Amino acid sequence: MAKNYKIEKEDGSTLLDRQIISEYARAEGVSVVEAKRRLNVFIDTMRELVIDGNPVSLRRFGRFYTTKRKGIRFKNNKTGQIEEAPATKVIRFKPAVSLKRELNVKVKSKMFKALKDNKSNKQ
Repeated sequence: MAKNYKIEKEDGSTLLDRQIISEYARAEGVSVVEAKRRLNVFIDTMRELVIDGNPVSLRRFGRFYTTKRKGIRFKNNKTGQIEEAPATKVIRFKPAVSLKRELNVKVKSKMFKALKDNKSNKQ
């Protein structure tokens, strides 16, 4: 059973995967069950590829890839002993240029709108 992945919407509320599935089913004219199956296949395929160390690029969205984080030595404050954290793999995401551009345009337009509203409220 797939988890409910949370996604933040523009207004700050959380969008769950079931809402994405419903929207996808409506847009594609398929049943919710079929839309959920398609989403699960997509997510499972991406997970397998990234876990195996293959970068996954989605046009107009971005690139998921793994890197190695080297191990570190640190002092445990409770025991006073030097301990070592092992090296691990971590997942990274690099957004597509077009996505970054769209995001910044929306941020700027919201910022200008807020400034404009603020000026009109003062007058």
